[in-house]
Amino acid sequence: MLKCDTNSVVVLKIAFLFLQSDKFYSFLLIMETNHFTAKDVPTTFNHKQGASNTFWIILISVLFFLFLVFSKWDKINEFFGFSLESTALNSGFTLGEEVSVEGILTQDGDFITHTHKLSTLTSGVFGLKSKTINLNQYSGTILIEGIIDAQHQELFIIDVIKITSQIDSGALMSGELETGTIVGQYFSEMGLYLSPSFFDEYTIISTDKNILEIKSLTSNTTIKIDYFLCKKGDSNRDCKQLSSTFADSSEKTFTTQYGTTFYKLSEVSSWFFANQDLFGYFINNVPEQEVTKLSSYLILPSSEYIKTMIQPKVSTLCKAGNIVMNEVKKTTLFIDQGKPAVTFAGTWEKGSAECTIILDLSLSSFGTVKSFDYKENGLTGTTLTPTLDTPVVSQTKPIQTETNVAQFPISLEKPLVFTSSRGHSISFPSSKISYSSTSISENLDIAGVNCYVATNIIEYAKKDLIDSEPEVIVYECKVKDSVAIPAQYRAIYLSDGRAFLVSVLNSAWIDFGNNIQVTLN
Repeated sequence: MLKCDTNSVVVLKIAFLFLQSDKFYSFLLIMETNHFTAKDVPTTFNHKQGASNTFWIILISVLFFLFLVFSKWDKINEFFGFSLESTALNSGFTLGEEVSVEGILTQDGDFITHTHKLSTLTSGVFGLKSKTINLNQYSGTILIEGIIDAQHQELFIIDVIKITSQIDSGALMSGELETGTIVGQYFSEMGLYLSPSFFDEYTIISTDKNILEIKSLTSNTTIKIDYFLCKKGDSNRDCKQLSSTFADSSEKTFTTQYGTTFYKLSEVSSWFFANQDLFGYFINNVPEQEVTKLSSYLILPSSEYIKTMIQPKVSTLCKAGNIVMNEVKKTTLFIDQGKPAVTFAGTWEKGSAECTIILDLSLSSFGTVKSFDYKENGLTGTTLTPTLDTPVVSQTKPIQTETNVAQFPISLEKPLVFTSSRGHSISFPSSKISYSSTSISENLDIAGVNCYVATNIIEYAKKDLIDSEPEVIVYECKVKDSVAIPAQYRAIYLSDGRAFLVSVLNSAWIDFGNNIQVTLN
């Protein structure tokens, strides 16, 4: 098979253009008439006259060829400029590298090395696969995070860990959304949700230094939204006081669907709006029609939004086994560690209940349940629910940390989630790992315990040692009710009767082991 490198292809294309040109044809006629005569054909090797003519013919041909290339350079560049550019795509990446890339997703893989492809504007085409995300739910333009896991021929394969955002409104295919599916983009640090249709009209430029900078795709207007955390008593950050002041002095106001009021400041092209006393926002030097248009795409987790969108679903969000919150009597919106949160106070069938959710409006579940407290006949029961609608019945005390041992870094905000076909998910508190599950039959030297699956975990850079030298092992087991689990294991019990025993083999991974979560799907 004939193989050509990039330089060969370039030379062939230039030669092809040259041979097609009228100037080359005229050149051949001239050469035939004036130079290629009988005297120019050497009869012996030392025919100096013929050699001299041949030299001049070659020299003139080369000069003429270079002249044609120069005169047609624009055409040549247009003809194969894309091919030259594409040779640099996907360069600069290495195996094991964490990447965040945006592109158009297509279901076009070989289903052995990858299942999908992502076509980007700046980095070429990537192959995609995922152990944790059903990529078939997505289409269109998306932003993904993952790890370059392999290279197939010239194609880098990314193991997708997270779909950071849906860039266009048609990105999700029809069907019911799964818990955790991202739609639009939510910024918890500014308490602001951009609806999916936002990305049909705008693009995000940056989110640095308390400023969200965006650009209109239709008018090319650049818009900066300054945001800040409200602070009572601070004249510049007391949002309730600012709203009251601007209500009296503003030139114009309007209120959005979910009760957010925009105030146009007097004699300037600036606007103010706030989410009660959580976050305040300024938009400066932007035409009124642009602000009015933009407001329909900016959604704040306001009291009206919570009452309309979240409260009606409280019975599916706040529950633990058969204990289900069925009525809300009071709603409190507040900031929890810099993020908007809501607490519903109400009742369940046999007593009172209180449920706190850390909000994320981009999720179909609207956030993550932080706690669900309930009372029955004067007794108090509390269940901590790491994810929605997936109650953990109970768990043993965390494995004690050795304070003098540096811990493997974890990130609770960017977990790696393994979804099992057996109806559960394991959330690992770091994406920089590799894991592998195998069938076993062990009792771990504990009477009344039967473990049938072991999931080995190791740092991604050491993945070749995952079978022989794992750092942590999670065992899936059946445990009799009367069995006491030794303190060396962290036990997580699910409502379907299964138990997951976390064994930390390296003391530097104790924090990691203590933050593994297992939930029902």
